Amino acid sequence: MLSGNLEKFNLLDVFQLLNMNRSVGRLEVVNGHKNLYQVYLQAGKVIHAQDERMKGTVVVEKVLRLRRGYFNFIPDQLSDQVTINKSIDLMILEIQARQDEMVRLKNSLPCPNDIILFNPEQASDCTLTPEEWKVIAQIDGKRSLQEIVEMTDDEVVTRQVLVKLIEQGLILTLSERYPWRSIVPFRIQSGKTGTSREFPPRLRTNILLKKVDGKQSLEELLARTRSERKEFFEDLFFLYDFKWIDFSRKDRARVMQLKNIL
Repeated sequence: MLSGNLEKFNLLDVFQLLNMNRSVGRLEVVNGHKNLYQVYLQAGKVIHAQDERMKGTVVVEKVLRLRRGYFNFIPDQLSDQVTINKSIDLMILEIQARQDEMVRLKNSLPCPNDIILFNPEQASDCTLTPEEWKVIAQIDGKRSLQEIVEMTDDEVVTRQVLVKLIEQGLILTLSERYPWRSIVPFRIQSGKTGTSREFPPRLRTNILLKKVDGKQSLEELLARTRSERKEFFEDLFFLYDFKWIDFSRKDRARVMQLKNIL
């Protein structure tokens, strides 16, 4: 029985070995999060692949990207489903081509953590494909680009659609519509609020408050606190609502727009 740890074995080499031996059976791969992937091989062909959510080529692509976990090949296990039926060599070539396309698409898209917004002003004269509607349906003004990608079945197709929608002006990032990165908050000194203030309820909120010095922008504070973006804005709005921090009049208007959106 062929088995091993992904930190010591490259799955591409495992596939090539199984191909040379014309092996028949099921390759089971478990990643670091205990998710199970199953790939059925039959005499040099990939017949079927599935995980807990998807089936087909995209599962093999996910498997080949794994670097942590373990694998186990169980001989003579046949699949009652056929979702791929391609030679292992051809499958690997196609996946490598998709990975090259993935690199190109990532370079054409905004930061993965950027929140994506729908731009209805540009939608009146557009005819959308089913794939485009599927992506737009995931845009709620709160999800990041990466979260939208992860909610769809095919990452390459989704990124291709996102590039097209951006080029058409149908979607844009939160930073483009409401520029927030350069906003600089400052601390309100004790005794100047005229009212009692509720103390920050979480450690991370206190950490943000301590780093506010009237010089650093929100982009710099986000990087220094190492917070998730949603948590960062949640803490920021708490500190503003309870008069621990404030902004210039111009920046205050932008902050209120952000607060209404988020």
